Amino acid sequence: MKTVLPDIESFSFREEFGSEILHDVEEAERNRPDLDRFIRSRPEKAVIALDLRGLEYIGYSYSKPTVRTPLRRQSSGEYGDRHIILLSEEQDDFLDGIETALSEEGMAVLVASSADDPLSDIKPIGEVKPHLMETFEVVRESAPATTAEVASRLGQSVQNANNRLRSLDELGLIRREKVSSPSGGQEWQVRVL
Repeated sequence: MKTVLPDIESFSFREEFGSEILHDVEEAERNRPDLDRFIRSRPEKAVIALDLRGLEYIGYSYSKPTVRTPLRRQSSGEYGDRHIILLSEEQDDFLDGIETALSEEGMAVLVASSADDPLSDIKPIGEVKPHLMETFEVVRESAPATTAEVASRLGQSVQNANNRLRSLDELGLIRREKVSSPSGGQEWQVRVL
């Protein structure tokens, strides 16, 4: 079964905030309400890409209110079923400040280089334990999949796989939804976006 991706709606930091270098925390605090309004104005189930392409630098202090705070709000359910990812062509040193800001609070986010084909190179950054990274890779490669299918691929019990999937969902790295099972009951189905 092929994964059907939702439309990705981008918020370009370069275009919206008018600079290639973003480092000032006071400026970030002034910019955050515009980002918050954009996220809240998107429909439920939307994938919102915080587009960092075209930036030369985004600092740790800037990323706390403009990346970490929206992710915290997503995690708490404040944004409903909207899902935030990052778009960045640079995925090494460029993202260090963001990764540090997220890791400090046990948070993570998905990063892709393209909104056209995000699953081709999407990866989590932040605080992701090795067993959760292993589970994420199984979901990414086989989604959509049921909890039982993921458990089978991992060689784990369904309960253990379910706990891992719940943790990935709480981090905002996957989506879980109940679907009808062939036996007539309900089961969890998981996917990346």
